[in-house]
Amino acid sequence: ELNIAGKDYVFTESYFEYQNTVIEGRNPSNMDVVLVGNEKKTGTKTVFFIESKFSEYYERPGKQLSIATEYLNDKYGKAVYRSGCLEKMGIRIEEKAGEPEFSIETDNSCYLEGIKQMISHFIGVVKLCENPTSKDDAIANAVASGVKVILGEILFTDRIGDLPVNRNEKCFASYRGKYQILSEELNKQVEKVNMNDRVEVLSDILSYDIFRDAKCIKEDSIK
Repeated sequence: ELNIAGKDYVFTESYFEYQNTVIEGRNPSNMDVVLVGNEKKTGTKTVFFIESKFSEYYERPGKQLSIATEYLNDKYGKAVYRSGCLEKMGIRIEEKAGEPEFSIETDNSCYLEGIKQMISHFIGVVKLCENPTSKDDAIANAVASGVKVILGEILFTDRIGDLPVNRNEKCFASYRGKYQILSEELNKQVEKVNMNDRVEVLSDILSYDIFRDAKCIKEDSIK
């Protein structure tokens, strides 16, 4: 059971490393966890796509990240990368004509990989919702039936989140601020493609702290 954005959900199925096509011919997006269940109050069937992080957002910050130019040619990728949301995060796009890659760069070290990854997950989820019958599995079949789809991220924040990512910021605060800007833009994109009645990107990051005293966790090793 999870409370997500003020609503209670009960999930009864779990899937791991679920792959969605982002750019044809390139590596798919691997969703760490996908949960299937229902919103408790309304009974609305729900599929929750979750990116999960332990310490990556502390261990792998940087000031520059190379990305394939195909992402700027894809209609969904272009819409996000060209929206101006990266600039709001203090991240700029650097391009060279004819090059197979562009880069995102920042003056203050931060977890750029996470931002790129969430954009890719978003593209993959929207494309799955657009054409769910292109696959035949439990997730795709659920999406094809018109369920509510949620995309979000959960981080292990205890102690790790307080470690510095640069001279001015702690790693969780740094990444969380950028995620919130990104999620706002992704939800705008959902509205533009008329999927806002069924697709939602969580406006904030979830923390594994929500399970600290959870009665559903029985095993001592997991606690």
